[in-house]
Amino acid sequence: MALSGKLIGGFIGSRITGFDSYDSLIFGVGVMPRAGIELVVISAGRSMGVIGDEIFSAIVLMVAVSVTVTPVLLILSTGINCAFYRRTENRCCPQTRT
Repeated sequence: MALSGKLIGGFIGSRITGFDSYDSLIFGVGVMPRAGIELVVISAGRSMGVIGDEIFSAIVLMVAVSVTVTPVLLILSTGINCAFYRRTENRCCPQTRT
């Protein structure tokens, strides 16, 4: 749920600012692992006794999963983007340009 919220939020935000759907998808996937603030807040909450061990463990697990899954999703989303541009505008990512 947390990862999909970050993906959707990043996607909608970049669409509002004028990016197309494919670039917005890449941006949405790219913001998924940004969890530095979450780790700081839950660490402070745990040390003050506000956050229990179960919630702390769940958030740390969410951060670990997002950091692990994001590179794969970025590869897949940029691959979708390259395939789209090859078909429509003959434009693609620099590393696969022919």
